[in-house]
Amino acid sequence: MITPALRQLGETYPGSRIVVACSRAAAQCLKGNPFVHDVIPVDRENEPLSERFSRFVRIRNERFDLVIDFHCKVPSALTSLFSGAPLRIGFQKQGRSLAYSRPVPEPPEPIYRIFKNQALLAPLGVLPPDRPLLPELYPHADDHRWAADAWERLGLLPSDTVVAVSPVSIVAMKVWPADRFAALCDALIERYGLKVLLMHGPGEDDVSLSVHCRMTFSDQTVIAPVGTLTGCAALMKRCVCWVGNDNGPRHLAIAAGLPTFGIFGPIDPVRWTPPDNSAHRYLAGRTQAGPHVPVKAMIRSVSVADVKHAVFEWIDAGAYA
Repeated sequence: MITPALRQLGETYPGSRIVVACSRAAAQCLKGNPFVHDVIPVDRENEPLSERFSRFVRIRNERFDLVIDFHCKVPSALTSLFSGAPLRIGFQKQGRSLAYSRPVPEPPEPIYRIFKNQALLAPLGVLPPDRPLLPELYPHADDHRWAADAWERLGLLPSDTVVAVSPVSIVAMKVWPADRFAALCDALIERYGLKVLLMHGPGEDDVSLSVHCRMTFSDQTVIAPVGTLTGCAALMKRCVCWVGNDNGPRHLAIAAGLPTFGIFGPIDPVRWTPPDNSAHRYLAGRTQAGPHVPVKAMIRSVSVADVKHAVFEWIDAGAYA
């Protein structure tokens, strides 16, 4: 979600060297990005103290002129402070503002995350561009070759009209039940003659299999292999649209240029959906649920009937025409 900001920084300061500190998974999304010159991997969950110290030393030794903290969490705020950069920008938050030389007031919520990130560029005089602000990916030729090979091995034809379906999420309360995804996939096949490409990440194949085994038209459904994030984006690009949970793959699909329909639980979808864009729709459990429904159960308040109605309306309005 920071790629539009990286582009703006690169275009505003064409002679600058931009380095991004991020997780190894996020680093995959920066592969081939012309505005990123280096990546410092961060793996806080499994990182030995020695590696963490080495990372801090490297950041300090880089002698950055500017650090922008898009996360504004305690660890990233401390890293910003430790960097020694004379200009450090982050949001004004309790216990963190002291880490920044230019703390910025947070925009009022809810707001699309990419727009929120834009606020951190304001102290630099960088204004939002005229073009739409959407996630950006730069799949390599190897990614497209992998996608073409996967498409062929799955028995899909270039002429097939395929919807990518992502029934997974790393957060349990964001996962719409498998039987409901199965019913939705069957309805899409029956109504529009689509084929379904179920997509998941490492260790999530059981979710796709659970959906597949519950389907009536499972013969019109295939399960995608697990690839790199840019490889998956290249595979998505062969589909006509994307349907799934509130998850990371939705942002990959948006970056790949696909229309998307997100099924949300307790999280406000406005934060993660491009505004004023008919290509990207959603249905949210937080608005469907009654006042006494626990947060963790809100995703179950989204019925198959409601999703089918909303998705049919979205497609009939020309989602992928």
